[in-house]
Amino acid sequence: MTESLNVLFTEQERLKERIAIIKTELDGINEDIEKTVEKQCKQARDLSGKDYGSIDIVVDGITVKHNVSKKVTWDGEKLAELWKKIEDAGDEPSAFIDKEIVYKIPEKKYDTIPNAMRTVFDKARTVDAGKSTIKLSIKE
Repeated sequence: MTESLNVLFTEQERLKERIAIIKTELDGINEDIEKTVEKQCKQARDLSGKDYGSIDIVVDGITVKHNVSKKVTWDGEKLAELWKKIEDAGDEPSAFIDKEIVYKIPEKKYDTIPNAMRTVFDKARTVDAGKSTIKLSIKE
């Protein structure tokens, strides 16, 4: 039994090494793909006015699905001030703001804020690009 376990362990280690090598190679190819389509994706985003979310373009007969997630952060101090102003105006701030240890606004609640009020909230909001992903498929 011990010898058989040693054989299994050795094979497991060998496969882990192969996986690590393949992962490194795949990471390199993914970087090359991103560099190859970066300019076309940026142009497509500029034309569509879409900084975040998913776009599809075709490069060399291959459909490139480029997704950029949205990363939103909120200034807690400014939101605390807004909470107080909304309360003072007689409205219910929890309709727009979740009050925990820090003030924050989930994007779903932000989307419900009337446009006339958004400019006040936008002073406390920062939007950055999150992780970018690319998926390729052959165009049929």
